[in-house]
Amino acid sequence: MAMFYAAASRFFTPKRKYPQHVMSPQLCPRSVILNETRLPGFLTLDAATDMMMRQIFTVKWQKNLRAMALCLATLPLAQAVCTPVLAADIGKSDRLGDPQGNFDNARYSNSSDWKITLGVGAAYAPKYEGSDKLEAGAVPLVSVQYGDTLSIDFSGATVNLLNQNGFRLGIKGGWEAGRKEKDDKKNLRGLGDIKAGGVVGGVIAYGMDPFEIYAKVDKTIGGSEGLTATIGASVSHKVDQFILGADLSATWADDNHMKSYFGVTSAQSARSGLRRYDAKAGFKRIDASASVSYMMTENWTITGTGGVGFLLGDAKDSPVVKKDIQPFAMVGVAYTF
Repeated sequence: MAMFYAAASRFFTPKRKYPQHVMSPQLCPRSVILNETRLPGFLTLDAATDMMMRQIFTVKWQKNLRAMALCLATLPLAQAVCTPVLAADIGKSDRLGDPQGNFDNARYSNSSDWKITLGVGAAYAPKYEGSDKLEAGAVPLVSVQYGDTLSIDFSGATVNLLNQNGFRLGIKGGWEAGRKEKDDKKNLRGLGDIKAGGVVGGVIAYGMDPFEIYAKVDKTIGGSEGLTATIGASVSHKVDQFILGADLSATWADDNHMKSYFGVTSAQSARSGLRRYDAKAGFKRIDASASVSYMMTENWTITGTGGVGFLLGDAKDSPVVKKDIQPFAMVGVAYTF
């Protein structure tokens, strides 16, 4: 489940200076969709929307969330997962020009500061970071944004303290999903659970159309008690009703994080049969992704993203890791109020 949340976090985390239009993944899921951050719930839905979501997600809700988590939390792809494409309201961006072609610009001239997006998608991602098994699941797409100042989505909440002349400095809070032994009863047997924890951090970025470079730091309070840092670059370009995006990032993790997710203690070794392994701090993964969003109308958007993560160093060599190449994909449709 943690991997889906991570994937989703990459989708949801805003890197650009425009209101969030669709999602975030980090599924996926915080590196889209690819590290261990789960998606917290921030919205109160009205009765009709709540009924619809219950119908879609009732039977296998927790199982379906796994697909979301790999993205879209380190999803944080270190927020690499095309946040510009999934999270952009192209009409409000001062980094991107007016839409080209036959597109109704009325929506943009009448846009309010508040944006609320609700939708549903499907994600396909590893069961956990390092798993050799992929699974599909339904993904609820929810985001709230106020101008360039506040954004709330499944990766958490971000407040921009500075956002001008291409520079952006923000603080954020969210949570890390941890990992459940039951996520993969075969490969995680005997390793125990990694508890969920709160996450606080910051982000700094500089953008010059159509590119942006960024760096972020996340500290987990509780759970792994780990710290991760991500550096990356993204590009976003729109043509008519399409927004095209790409992202490349690298994620570093401290000893606490590495030992929690990739280490094997003597006790765990005895229970699981895996060799004892001491994972040290260092770069743990590189992520690359591409995405496309199509604005069907002034309110409806369909979006898709795909990418791959490559585990590095002690993470790659861990006996917990069954496959060091971690692909993911996600599609969804959303309505913005």
